[in-house]
Amino acid sequence: MKNPEKLAELFQNEDFQEKASAVETPEEFQKLLNENGLDYDLADVNEFGEEITKLAGIIDDENGELSEDNLETVSGGFGVVTLPLSWTLTLWIIKVFKRVFR
Repeated sequence: MKNPEKLAELFQNEDFQEKASAVETPEEFQKLLNENGLDYDLADVNEFGEEITKLAGIIDDENGELSEDNLETVSGGFGVVTLPLSWTLTLWIIKVFKRVFR
């Protein structure tokens, strides 16, 4: 993942969150990242989207938690998990990406 510190900073920015919540396509998300100083091409965005989609697939939708088995699956294996983000923010990212990468 390119520039994870800047990406984590953006995800914590309320203005960016508002704009990201309105994004409908990977191309729009790429444009938003580029407008905010991250040089992501569409392949980077799609790779990140795949990671998020995999993570979303192992989270319990009822309580937003990971089982012990799934914790082992993601430890060190997903870029978004290694970003210094709160779990609430991580769940928001998953929600946005589930819509964008449907």
